[in-house]
Amino acid sequence: MSHVAHRLTLPALAGLALVAGPVDASAGPASPPASEERVAALEARVAELEAFLAGMGYGDETVSAAVAEDVLVLPVTVTRKYFREKDPAHARWEDYLDLEVEYDTSTLSQPATALKGTLVFSDSFGEVRFELPTEVTEVIKPGDTLRQRDVRFKFNQFREAHQWMHETEPKKMHVAMRISTVMYRDGSTVEYR
Repeated sequence: MSHVAHRLTLPALAGLALVAGPVDASAGPASPPASEERVAALEARVAELEAFLAGMGYGDETVSAAVAEDVLVLPVTVTRKYFREKDPAHARWEDYLDLEVEYDTSTLSQPATALKGTLVFSDSFGEVRFELPTEVTEVIKPGDTLRQRDVRFKFNQFREAHQWMHETEPKKMHVAMRISTVMYRDGSTVEYR
């Protein structure tokens, strides 16, 4: 089986060659056009090319993206935490720690359709003890409580951070979601540091 790369063919581009004008071989050697004429002809051809590509959807900037904004953090509450031991009889070969969390979405500026970020778990002194990447792909309205079930990670009994997560009660954890990307309902995407 061979894989052939497919390229978009643009037959209309043949007539948009970036030269000053058509070449007439019967006219004999032609003197080069003046610089202003050549630049004007090139600009006209570039405008034709841009119009052609815009008609095909290239260069369409309908989705705005603000990159590297300030930090956005959503407060999080762990409502439930439970340990799932491996169970070969039910095809579960690893130990997992499962969480159910609630996000306070009041810091969002408008309705969103997806969030991507990291859950940051800290102790009572504010020391970060564990971080867990996560995504939420639901309609999210600012001010509404958003619940996420089955936030899960593979438990490793030899890692100190995993032991802390397993042994610490949810009410003694300080949790926040540090947002990296928000996709808003209007089609815009904002990325944070």
